[in-house]
Amino acid sequence: GLEVDLVPSAPSLQDHEAGRPKRLSRALRHIAADYDAVLIDCPPSLGNLTLSGLIAADLALIVVEPAALGLRGIGAVADTIDDVWNTHNSGLELAGVVVNKVPAISGEADRRYDELARIVGRKAIWQPSIPQRVIVNQAIGERRSIHSFGARSADVSHAFDALWSKLRKQTRT
Repeated sequence: GLEVDLVPSAPSLQDHEAGRPKRLSRALRHIAADYDAVLIDCPPSLGNLTLSGLIAADLALIVVEPAALGLRGIGAVADTIDDVWNTHNSGLELAGVVVNKVPAISGEADRRYDELARIVGRKAIWQPSIPQRVIVNQAIGERRSIHSFGARSADVSHAFDALWSKLRKQTRT
C-alpha cells in the first residue's frame, strides 16, 4: 500500500518563518531523496509560510472556489509564483488549478469558471472539478476519509481520486 509520512504544522510556525524564506527548502533538501513526492499544503494566504512553500516546491497547484472572493486573489497568487520563480526558485512551475466546491447548478459559478479560464487558460484548469457536497463537511467534522462514506460520497471520491491520479503523474520523475 501507499505509505505516507505526515508532518503537521502549528500556528507558531508563522513566527519562526518570518525573514527566513529558504528555511523549508533547506530542510527538505536533506530528506527529499527518501520520498517519491513531498506535498506542502500552504495556507490560503500569501504570507511567509506560502512563500516558503513555493520556494521549496517544484510545482504549484492552486485550489480556488468559483466565487468572486475565490477568484479575487488568483492574480496575486500567479504574480507571487512568478516572483518566486524570478527571485528564489527558477524550477517552480504552475502545475494547474483545481476548482473546489462547485455547486450543482449555478450561473454565478459558471461565470466565475469562465473568468478563471480567461485568467489562467482552460488547459491549466484540472478536471474534474470538486463538487460542493455536505458530506465533505461531515467527513472533515468526523475526521473520516471521504471514501468511508461509500455511495453517499461517490462523486466527490471520484473527483479526488482522478485529481490524485493526475497529481501522481505530474510528480513522477
